[in-house]
Amino acid sequence: MKPEERVIVALDLEREEDFKRVLRDISPYAKIVKIGPIALLGIGFNAIEIAKEYGLEVFLDLKLMDIPNTVALSAKGIAKMGVKMFTLHCLGGREMIKSVKEELSYFKSPPLIIGVTILTSWDKETISSFGIPSMDSLFETLVQTGLEGGVDGFVCSPQEARRIKKLAPDKVCITPGIRISAEKDDQKRTGSPEEAIESGADYIVVGRPIIKSPEPAQAFLQTLERIKSCK
Repeated sequence: MKPEERVIVALDLEREEDFKRVLRDISPYAKIVKIGPIALLGIGFNAIEIAKEYGLEVFLDLKLMDIPNTVALSAKGIAKMGVKMFTLHCLGGREMIKSVKEELSYFKSPPLIIGVTILTSWDKETISSFGIPSMDSLFETLVQTGLEGGVDGFVCSPQEARRIKKLAPDKVCITPGIRISAEKDDQKRTGSPEEAIESGADYIVVGRPIIKSPEPAQAFLQTLERIKSCK
């Protein structure tokens, strides 16, 4: 893939005017954007069509998790929207994921099913508060659940990308929590663009460093420059 195809811009914006402003700025360079609850609840599902009108592919990030029938029918609705890929949570279990896989088998070009493992806002303290012995054991359990269910790829932190490629080398690896500078926020397991790509990520998700920049296109291009020399 070309570098510009590997950087997914997270459009976590509530107002349509801000959403369109960033799209206008980045659309000559970006290829894929991530749309999630913030944009969908603020702007509506029309946000997906707006992004597509700018020539961009959509990664729909809803982290679906419910009973198998509910998630399968939700995935059917998502497939009709023509998005490139979407997320569900591996915590939902193998049967939930299998039900989605079966529902999407009726589509000629279904979106990729991307399994969420552990949120990048979680750390060891969060894991232990649930009585789980270690983050590593939970991560491997969730990956195995995703593989048994039939996901096409995984979302994981920069620290776990290398392990994804060892456990599932043929699966897509998407890494959020990418930070351009050392600023602190609610993400706890973050990494630089270079760290993520060199650890095996196929895609990196960059949100606030781009959309909060006074010049989003310039911030996007700077991110590209940082990964061009990565293997």
